[in-house]
Amino acid sequence: MGIVSRIVVGIDGSDGSRAAARWAASLAATTGAQVTAVHGVGKLPDVFVGAPEAVAAGLDVTNTRHLPWRKHAEVTLERWCEPLREGGAAYRSEIVDDFAAHALLSVAEKEQADLIVVGARSHGVVNRMLGGVPYKLAHHAHVPVVIVPIPATRPDDGPPTGGSA
Repeated sequence: MGIVSRIVVGIDGSDGSRAAARWAASLAATTGAQVTAVHGVGKLPDVFVGAPEAVAAGLDVTNTRHLPWRKHAEVTLERWCEPLREGGAAYRSEIVDDFAAHALLSVAEKEQADLIVVGARSHGVVNRMLGGVPYKLAHHAHVPVVIVPIPATRPDDGPPTGGSA
């Protein structure tokens, strides 16, 4: 294995996270690195963590056809990991009960990651003033952070045109 053996990538279904996942998969294919795809769901009050199942049991409606929220989140996260699968990356996914930046930092520390990869985003002036996930990672991570730009698309909404960094 090369210098980079563990990569943590932020995944949230956005164009930026898809670009980050593709970039991480490409690097993992080159270096043989293991990728951990992380999605932070925020800090949920204890009443919500498992509450649907508890309420369903209490109301005796456990034969519902709805997936528990955590299982739904896991299924969704796996769908968002498609660029990792397509790129042939060895990966695992993890849902963390914390906000995105903290989730990525904690998993990177736990996994002894060599690199954190996230997609670039623009959420307007308020987010830039308060600091988005890439900004927070760049200021608090103890490993290199790669911020992958979102590829431009052609005017006819065709496939990405590439672009330069």
